[in-house]
Amino acid sequence: LRWGGVEKEGIPSGLVHLEKRGEQVGEGPDTVYYRRNYVPSYPNKTVAIKRSEPFPDLWYEGRLLVHQNRIRLSLNIAQRRNKSPRSVGRFASVVWEDRGQVAGTVPKPGALSLSCTAGKGFWRNVRVWRARDLSRVPPTPPVQVTATALGPHAVRLSWADSDGFGASRRVEIYRGPTADFPLDGRHRIAGKRGITAFDDFATVPGTTYFYRLRAGNLVGQWSAPVQAVAKTPTEGPFFARISAGDFPVVKALMSRGRDPEEGLSYISGIGAGKRMEGPAEDGYADVRFRVPTTGSYAIWGLVSAPDQGSDSFYLSMPEINGGKPVNYYTGTGDGWFWSRLPVKAQIKLTAGEQQFRLHIRECKTRLAAVLITDQLDWRAVGR
Repeated sequence: LRWGGVEKEGIPSGLVHLEKRGEQVGEGPDTVYYRRNYVPSYPNKTVAIKRSEPFPDLWYEGRLLVHQNRIRLSLNIAQRRNKSPRSVGRFASVVWEDRGQVAGTVPKPGALSLSCTAGKGFWRNVRVWRARDLSRVPPTPPVQVTATALGPHAVRLSWADSDGFGASRRVEIYRGPTADFPLDGRHRIAGKRGITAFDDFATVPGTTYFYRLRAGNLVGQWSAPVQAVAKTPTEGPFFARISAGDFPVVKALMSRGRDPEEGLSYISGIGAGKRMEGPAEDGYADVRFRVPTTGSYAIWGLVSAPDQGSDSFYLSMPEINGGKPVNYYTGTGDGWFWSRLPVKAQIKLTAGEQQFRLHIRECKTRLAAVLITDQLDWRAVGR
């Protein structure tokens, strides 16, 4: 869902169509500002508002959320702090609900400015695009592309944004055994907007890998690919990534799911986002892995909070807190991201098989993978 900008080169200049259960509920450059009635945050007061045009050089992207049987549309608005094309600030937020109400302050004529009502919690991770981000001209390829082996089972790719488009650029990464492999779904290993680095953990010791990267814009134009090569060593730092699809035990009310856009399997609780005050007997997933030597390790989780509020599990492991469950606060971020668990502590493990258990704490928190490494200073990039 996108708003704003001007009609140019066939690019629509507003929200084309918004439906709820097959019934049209909005259209036009900005549904929120076309509402007949506006309900401020204070009670028993309804104020009629006038149509207000979007800024001509900004586009707006919103997110639909289901909350308490109502559909809400969250939207961020931004103004540039200075002339820099990448400096955008002073965010304000609006929410459209299917009952036709908006929480915030009344916008002044000719301005797009609404304030978020405190405590609503629906304001994170909404993008703002400039009109130029939707150009029909293909973006330039990533520059300064490097591929560096971190160990037998990890390669780090890094690159730079070549034309200042930043978060609107989507970089897709492909891996193959030879330099001339095709750019197809079989070889695609990642695709994410706004990143400049990625760690590939699906590598084999002593193997040469060819990577090809290309950049895309919001309307599907792609740059020419650029290539990088790395050879993994036979010995070195330990990295092991375990997908949630490989967790041996997932017991209800913990459930398995899949994110089709990112191609990730995940675990999460069944429920309406409720928080549990203590781990229940039901509702957990077991994670099993093997470490090669006795020593200190760090454990990370690839997590997501789709409702932008749920951000925790309970975690139990014999080596942590005497086996008693502790809180694992994942934090909230943009899409899927790596979060160290349970805290920044080093975990002493003995060589061989290991296991820990994740319990439901907040039902909507998702986890797609676990990473175990003896590189305690490793920091997450990409996904």
